[in-house]
Amino acid sequence: MLTYQIRLESLYTKMAYILYKSRQVGRSNLDDEVESYTDLKLVPVMQYGNEMLKEGLIEEDLEYIFSLRKIEYSKNPIYSGDDLKLISICFKYFILIA
Repeated sequence: MLTYQIRLESLYTKMAYILYKSRQVGRSNLDDEVESYTDLKLVPVMQYGNEMLKEGLIEEDLEYIFSLRKIEYSKNPIYSGDDLKLISICFKYFILIA
């Protein structure tokens, strides 16, 4: 199992690249980047964030929806505290992309 620090560095690198790609090709063409991530616990989170971007929601709506989704994840025993921190970072990046 990966340590939190390695997962954090990997997430920052991937999300920075996705942010860069969204500026280059547009936020509706991020499917390949999201699908290629290797952290299995975060792939569904990234897919969800990508779907919300495709809906064309504004920043405030995304913050509200992501906060509700984060509550759902916190109730799920599969996700640890470290996972929830990474999920929060992931959602913040998707808000920046919007």
